[in-house]
Amino acid sequence: MNSSQVRCFLMAAEYQSFTKAAEKLFMSQPGLSRQIVSLEDELGVTLFTRGRNFITLTDAGKICEEYLKRITNEYTHLIDNLKQIEAGRHIPLNIGALEGQLIGKCYEKAISWFWRNKPEAELKMAYYPASKLYSSLIDGAIDVAIMAESEIADMPDISYKRSRRDRLCLVVPANHPLADKESPSLFDFSDDTFLLLDESDSSALSAQIRSLFVSTGFEPKEKRVVPTFATLAMLLESGAGVSVLNKWHSLSNAPYLKFLEVPEIGYRNEAVVWCRNNQNPFLHDFLDLIEEVVED
Repeated sequence: MNSSQVRCFLMAAEYQSFTKAAEKLFMSQPGLSRQIVSLEDELGVTLFTRGRNFITLTDAGKICEEYLKRITNEYTHLIDNLKQIEAGRHIPLNIGALEGQLIGKCYEKAISWFWRNKPEAELKMAYYPASKLYSSLIDGAIDVAIMAESEIADMPDISYKRSRRDRLCLVVPANHPLADKESPSLFDFSDDTFLLLDESDSSALSAQIRSLFVSTGFEPKEKRVVPTFATLAMLLESGAGVSVLNKWHSLSNAPYLKFLEVPEIGYRNEAVVWCRNNQNPFLHDFLDLIEEVVED
């Protein structure tokens, strides 16, 4: 199989016409037909059903088109990356994380290794609402996303690797009467207003908190739904209520808040997520360095 055969086949598959494909490639129609016949002979399959005035892909042809498109795109991407390296330009590896999250020791090894050993790789970090992480992954704005494993269940065309088991905590104002209680229970806070993140911003966290209430039989006096993490942070900081966040949230460093470990609230699993067809040459180097940890 050679590049000329591949170009002829993919162009004919796209236009469903040998004549139009030959015109697009500035070659004769018989010459294009010979290239496709030679490819069929080499593969031992018929790629097109031929009629008097039409052609259509056979089942084998459809599979061949899918694979050759992917290989062609990968090859093009490889050439572009090699040209960038040869020209001394850096190739970015774009990482997306949930807004408000601290990186933590889970990713320190991978990041420090890249910094020391891959000067041609440029690590870039961007933060997104949970509702935007997946779309940013699919449209290529980021190469890898760091997100709750429970967010991944219905996402097509992606792969993931568990990276962190992170404790969930009850977040209360530092001046709350129970903030310094030894061995607090969730039920100690039944008279507080619970601030819950809207499902459209983080369906995983919302579902986990609802499941927590059902499994424990806990029912707070008041529940208020807030639209975004930024709004939740503002309300927590102002003492408007309490909520549940993971321990590696940036608000854990706020002096006016306390992150309390209560027995009814457990852990969440976090993962690194990537598109299966991502061709970034540094992606799998990064993934290989991620080791699952439990961060208490």
